[in-house]
Amino acid sequence: MKKIEVSSLLKVVGAASSDASTALSTLAGKQVGVAPPTIAIASIGELPELVRGPKKLMVGAYSPICGQMQGNVSVILPMRSAFFLVDVLRKKNLGSTKALLEEGRMAITEASNVMFGIYLIPLGKFFKLTPLYGIPKMVSTFGESVADFALLGLSKKIKRILLLRTNFTVAETDIQGNLTLLLAAKVIEERLEEIKEVG
Repeated sequence: MKKIEVSSLLKVVGAASSDASTALSTLAGKQVGVAPPTIAIASIGELPELVRGPKKLMVGAYSPICGQMQGNVSVILPMRSAFFLVDVLRKKNLGSTKALLEEGRMAITEASNVMFGIYLIPLGKFFKLTPLYGIPKMVSTFGESVADFALLGLSKKIKRILLLRTNFTVAETDIQGNLTLLLAAKVIEERLEEIKEVG
């Protein structure tokens, strides 16, 4: 990707992340802040170094993307942040949740589902593709294995990926997480070439 394409994509991802954070803010009743997004194109083998998390238990909701766009979208948080997120989503006192039971898992997947939909709309418009995704699923893993989690649902035929990541925090809490999008690089690069040829 050329610098101008990366710059344009980062603007779109920034706007999409802001929209998704606003949705989470509405659900949680607290302000959600987002850091500037990062972008990388890498081979599947390079992914572990790019997304390696801390040496602690992590929780995430993910959904494979199919149709015209191929990839995976996910929200990943440390377990403690996941507990706090359940508390704010269910309007409980911080520290009330001690384990991720069915109610808590549902709270996180429902919030993630809303965020994914809002996040993917502007990206689909940018690439002139329609992203399709299913109901998010929950998984837990240690930070060193986040790459395996991020690849869940991806076709084994995908060799290179476009990685988009945005870190977020929730005000008045210790909640920290990231919104991660993996897309098949070949599809995106071919689409950018088609867009340039047309326009």
